[in-house]
This record gives sequence, structure tokens and C-alpha cells, in this order.
Amino acid sequence: MTDNNQATKKLRNAKQWRYQGDMSPLNCGGKFIRHVGQRRFHVVEIINWLDATGEKLDNGDLYTVALHEVNLDAAKIDDALECSGWSGMDKSDDFQLAEAVDSYGQTAPLGDWHGNNGWKLIRQAKAESLRLEGDPEEYEARMERPVNRLGATAREFQRGEIIPKSVAAPAVAQPGAVVKTIHQGNLTSECWLIQMWGKGRCDTCEARGTDDCGGKKILETGKNEKGIAVPVG
Repeated sequence: MTDNNQATKKLRNAKQWRYQGDMSPLNCGGKFIRHVGQRRFHVVEIINWLDATGEKLDNGDLYTVALHEVNLDAAKIDDALECSGWSGMDKSDDFQLAEAVDSYGQTAPLGDWHGNNGWKLIRQAKAESLRLEGDPEEYEARMERPVNRLGATAREFQRGEIIPKSVAAPAVAQPGAVVKTIHQGNLTSECWLIQMWGKGRCDTCEARGTDDCGGKKILETGKNEKGIAVPVG
């Protein structure tokens, strides 16, 4: 096989989805990971709510499927490995590193889908990954979209900047401010105020009950999309 053919085969294989899981994704959840360029990866994660929390969502949906992007060049890899319990892992496999960074929460949320047909949701997420890869303008718009109530964009979220620089300084400067340490890997792209401080923060929130509310499912279940009860510790 020529060098050109080997390079083409390697690129083709890199574009394929790799399943990271021990059992069927429909039963216990799992992640599909695909290389999309340089050290960037798309991750499709499926959550079975009955397995994760013991019950379906209030609307009867069993599954949530989310599409994330991981950029290993922007990731805190050592922190991600330590948080995931993989500190001794071989760092030569970028797919495994991408899984660890995604689990740590340093990802760009690109979309999510809910329903009871798990494979259909997975196909939708994979199709969206391919669509974004082929549409640079839409991809950039998605990366600059705010993904939490504090206004952090998907790109800032991917860098670990969960509080935008535009609001971080005033928040720190307020006298009497309460400081709370939270592992980023426990948080999702849902409303961070309710994840950090609990449902009580919703009582005075102007977005409650509106389309802008980012914590509707948490209000229903008391848990974020990772199945972690709020407030997150």
C-alpha cells in the first residue's frame, strides 16, 4: 500500500465514530466520538434517565442525546484525567483523552435531543455533527451562541470559562460575595444558577416559566442532565 493510500485510509478511519462504552448505549448510556479536525472531536452522548436516575423525565421521555465538541488543544487534560480517575492513563490515545475531557465538562454544547427512540436520537445528533462540519458559517454561529444563563458562549464553555469575562470581574468585586467551589465536570449547559445554588434561586428569576428558562428539566427532576442532584457540590 502506498503512503498516499495509507494516509487516506487513516483519515477515513479517523472520521468514523468510535463507541466508548462497555454495554449497549440504550441500556446504560454511552458515548460515540468522532475526529473532526486537528485535535477537535465531536461527542454524541446518550443518557438513559431510567438507568441514571431511576425514573423517566416528567414528560415521559426516556432518553436525552447531546452533541458536544472537545478541543484537546484548549483542554485542561491533566485536571480532566485526575477528576475522572484516569490520571495514570496513556495520553497517546486522543479518543480516550476526548472522552475524559468531555466527562470533565470542558466541552462546547452544540445541541440536544429528547425522546424514547434512542437510536433515532443518536442518528439525529450524528447527522447534525456532519452538517456543522460542512457548514462553517453555521458552526461559528453555534460556537458563539450563549449556552448558560450567565451568557457564556459554547466556545467559552469549551475553554472552561463558565463565567464570561464580561461579568466575572463585577461578580468578584461585590462585597460580601459568597464563594463556592464546584467541580466543572459535574455541571451541564443547563442553568448554572440553579445548579450552583438550588431551586430557591428560581423564586426571583425573571426567566422562570418562560422560553428563556434554562432549568426547566431540573425543576422537574431536581437533577441536571448528568443525573446529579442540585445544588451541585
